[in-house]
Amino acid sequence: MSKKIERMKVKKQQIRESHLECHQRLQGLPEHNGVPFDDEWEEESKENSEDEGLGEIPVEAVGEGDIVDE
Repeated sequence: MSKKIERMKVKKQQIRESHLECHQRLQGLPEHNGVPFDDEWEEESKENSEDEGLGEIPVEAVGEGDIVDE
């Protein structure tokens, strides 16, 4: 019985180490890949949308709900 308990303790420790390693990898991914953090992403997307300059999109005067065949 004690051998089984020892194996379970070793397995539990291995799982803890693996779990910790995964967390460390995940935390390092955004920094390693240059992905912006959430608040930086929002600020960047606002800046990019203004820079694209889509301009005015012409809309023909049609009644509301009318279907226009082109």
